[in-house]
Amino acid sequence: MEANVADAQRTQCTGCGAPIIVPADRLSAQCEHCDSPVVDEARGRALTDGVVPFQLPRRAAAEAIAAHLRSKWLAPRALARMRVLERHLEGHLVPLLAFDGAVTSKYAARIGINYTRTETYRGADGKPKTRTVIETEWFSLRGECGRNVEDHLVSAAPVLDEATSNDLEPFDLGWAQPFDARLVAGFSAHVPVAEPEAAARVAVDEIVAQEQVRIEHAFLPGDHKDLERLDARFDVDAVRTVLLPVWIAQLTFAGKPLTLYVNGQTGKVVGKVPISPWKVTGLVVLAVALVAAVFLLVRGCA
Repeated sequence: MEANVADAQRTQCTGCGAPIIVPADRLSAQCEHCDSPVVDEARGRALTDGVVPFQLPRRAAAEAIAAHLRSKWLAPRALARMRVLERHLEGHLVPLLAFDGAVTSKYAARIGINYTRTETYRGADGKPKTRTVIETEWFSLRGECGRNVEDHLVSAAPVLDEATSNDLEPFDLGWAQPFDARLVAGFSAHVPVAEPEAAARVAVDEIVAQEQVRIEHAFLPGDHKDLERLDARFDVDAVRTVLLPVWIAQLTFAGKPLTLYVNGQTGKVVGKVPISPWKVTGLVVLAVALVAAVFLLVRGCA
């Protein structure tokens, strides 16, 4: 569903009765006078087909981020020790378009089968010797395949770019419920603004890329694979707009902003983490030292 976000929505706080303006790109806000949550329920029901509620509490999300930072052994040591507080996180209900349909593919490929043979040659001493040689025989292969696609997700709001959205998956849409103010209150619920046609093109591109990987792994035998041509078609049966739970942490490290995202169902953390140039340099020096040690060892044995 495409949102018309030209105008902010005026409503009234249910807590203190003060007039409230819900931003045009939001379905929820907070009263400036009494901090009560305000939800534009009518617009939410009109623009979305469901809400997947948060299953991961704010504290657990903060702990997941802290553990994620500690696991990045190339990150600066100070980053791994940084405290992540609950106040650093804001809960967002992000609209994504869920595509259902079927994809059919026709492909042409070359597959290589390795085999061995023994050949005779003369060594440096002039005496005949034998060695095993690996050869490859190539065959042409054509085929067709298809599969059903269910809940392929495409981001529908700028708060979550498509690459980050893909990294945060999977989400379980089986938990989706009809839009309800009680599920949204206290979180920042976003209006879907993606053009349906543009989102469909993104879905097709991603599904075709998935098909290429699937065909190479499941349908092309042999030791070598060369997928020469792939004609894939995705027929859309249905599209739903679903609000999905994402914790977003706005942190600062070394004077620069650091944004991390947490799947509000699974606790999966994604986001670009800075690396320590000193650790990278040390790793390179260690690798060079190991290569040199192996070279000297082989040379000594020779």
